[in-house]
Amino acid sequence: MKTIEKGDYFIIVESNRMNSYFVHIVPNQTYELFKEMQKTDQFLGFSVVAGKYKRKDVSVSCFGVDCSTLGKALIKLK
Repeated sequence: MKTIEKGDYFIIVESNRMNSYFVHIVPNQTYELFKEMQKTDQFLGFSVVAGKYKRKDVSVSCFGVDCSTLGKALIKLK
């Protein structure tokens, strides 16, 4: 697991959650709750499969962020 602090949010990269890579975007306000929930091997909220890496799915999730924000950000990438 890798955690990167970016001002008012964190980017957390997990290499084996549910046999997938997960990139979580977590605001500072919800980071402690996220860490508690992270102890389970479950989905931690709304996520989008963004591709594959080393034959595993790569999902992007926003924990504590409005789902439409993630959707709009991914649409802008295309």
